[in-house]
Amino acid sequence: MSRNMIRLAAMAVLVVSLGGGALAQPKDNSPFSRFGLGDFFPQSFAALQGLGGMTAAFNDPLHINVLQPASLGYLETAAFEVGLNAEFASLQLNNTSNPIRSGGLSYLSLGFPMFNPLNEVLERRKRTLKWGMNFSLQPYTNVGYDIQTLETLPNQDTTVNVFRGSGGTTRFVWGNGFRYKNLSVGLNLGFLFGNIEHERQAKYTELIASYDNDFQDDISIRGFVWSAGLQYRIALNDDARGGEGADLRKARFLYVGFFGNSQTNFTTHSTRLRIRRNDNFGLLGRDTILHEENVKEKGKLPAEFTLGLIYQQGSKFRFGADFSRGKWSDFSSPALQGNLLDSWKLSVGAEYVPDFASYNNYFRRIRYRIGFYYHDDPRTDELRQTALSVGFGLPVIMPRQQTSYVNLAFEVGKFGEPGFIDERFFRISAGFTLNDNTWFFKRKFN
Repeated sequence: MSRNMIRLAAMAVLVVSLGGGALAQPKDNSPFSRFGLGDFFPQSFAALQGLGGMTAAFNDPLHINVLQPASLGYLETAAFEVGLNAEFASLQLNNTSNPIRSGGLSYLSLGFPMFNPLNEVLERRKRTLKWGMNFSLQPYTNVGYDIQTLETLPNQDTTVNVFRGSGGTTRFVWGNGFRYKNLSVGLNLGFLFGNIEHERQAKYTELIASYDNDFQDDISIRGFVWSAGLQYRIALNDDARGGEGADLRKARFLYVGFFGNSQTNFTTHSTRLRIRRNDNFGLLGRDTILHEENVKEKGKLPAEFTLGLIYQQGSKFRFGADFSRGKWSDFSSPALQGNLLDSWKLSVGAEYVPDFASYNNYFRRIRYRIGFYYHDDPRTDELRQTALSVGFGLPVIMPRQQTSYVNLAFEVGKFGEPGFIDERFFRISAGFTLNDNTWFFKRKFN
């Protein structure tokens, strides 16, 4: 790893530390995060968020696509990526409006080609097999809610029901992708871990001698996850097929991509506490009904798949779409709440670069992106999320003329269930991609 890469990585970690400390505010009023593993965190990186989150057919020599392991076979430089996010939203619930502000670290990722392309140029030989590897750490779900409801029965007490939750899960993934000519295949192996806390209270406000109920669950989640993917590149004109006189700037390709996984198991270890209490009676007003520790149970994550297409013309333009399907009705866990439903997602996006090699006009080298997605959430049959996104890939020229990127994405959308909850949000994603082409470079001395 070069000294410049180490310095840049250290600077990025410092930025994350400072920015993360300023933005690390939990989203504590998301009622649907009570169910399953919680709210799903966007898994695509900032560059792909600007494209509506499409991933299946996307590959790039300078950027990591962590969800599609087959794309790692196209990496040509080492890429260290750090992501931050911030969200500003207004939540309409029970005729009241509540502001939401949340954000923090989105991902850490390091990807690199196992065979340095510079060696091929110096040795005047071309490898037919390309191999890329990636390590990434990324939040997967988030739990945060604080809900109070009143229940009044005629000639009886008024009951205050309180529901609180916090925590979430994270995934660490090791990915490998191999490319031979126009076919790429890849495999992600990962570990899912996290802690979720749920608390339910029933308070009786008018009966002095009554006991309030307090139920607490502290759940630790652990499990191995995996996914496999493939991509196939189809040449659409003579420039794409290569040969003498071919102009790669005019080459037109169609990329077909697929990745997915079967059902996987995970394990929960829970601490359960059930208490009846009356603060008017002091220490005598506390009755522990149940206290269990380290209760081990099995759960199942569903099978999922994503299929996508991208049309690309040289380094100038690309356009594509993704369709994803999750069999979340197969999700099960005795420790976690909710019977989930099957879900699907549609993403479309486009990227345009006026002239990636322009020397006298910086704006012509910027990657301009736009995208849209529609997500059918698995937690209820009417819960939907839609968003429109725009993004920018801002090139930064580093020593030895190596290009790195600052990727920005802006999303405007809504999330909710008609007649019950309506959330309008504005989300900012920022990704810092630091590239270095000296990894595994063989230096020769005469």
